Amino acid sequence: MSRTALARFVDDACAGTSAATGGTSLVVVNRTEPEPVQRMLDSLFDGQPVSVDESAVDDADDDVVVLVKDDELVATSPLAALERSLLLVNSDRYITGAQRVGTVDPPDVILGLRDTPFRVRGYPASNSEKLPMILVSRYVERLAIDGGSGRLRAAFQRLSRIEDERGTLAVYERLADTDVDVHLYGV
Repeated sequence: MSRTALARFVDDACAGTSAATGGTSLVVVNRTEPEPVQRMLDSLFDGQPVSVDESAVDDADDDVVVLVKDDELVATSPLAALERSLLLVNSDRYITGAQRVGTVDPPDVILGLRDTPFRVRGYPASNSEKLPMILVSRYVERLAIDGGSGRLRAAFQRLSRIEDERGTLAVYERLADTDVDVHLYGV
């Protein structure tokens, strides 16, 4: 795919992003966690096509995150699962390999966002924006390793990142030991 075609694809995929914001939301139900946890969740999705809300609901469990799309409940996850995988970690956990690829298991509410286009700006603005992308990338890589065959296409800003990031190198070395047909793209 040429650079122009790739740019057109990204623009087309994200064209409805601002209109989609009202249709997709994460709602924290009966939050008992401190306010900074809610602010971190708000910040993580700031500028994305996902709104973050909070609600008190009688007869519902505390600290549950609900994914709602077009007024339909899509998934639920404990708030603690989002804290462990996204809110209380930084990308170094995945980049250094401290989080082993075989243990990556995103919360259901994150997996439920699979058809939602996200934008990631360049460094340093992208620090929190890239974390969901890294989490989902590691999950896809885990699925490829577990499956042992098929095709995986992965894009990197710079191909040197594969060797510069210990955790990423370890993942792609494991992929090399499978029958997965791996295609890497980048500068």
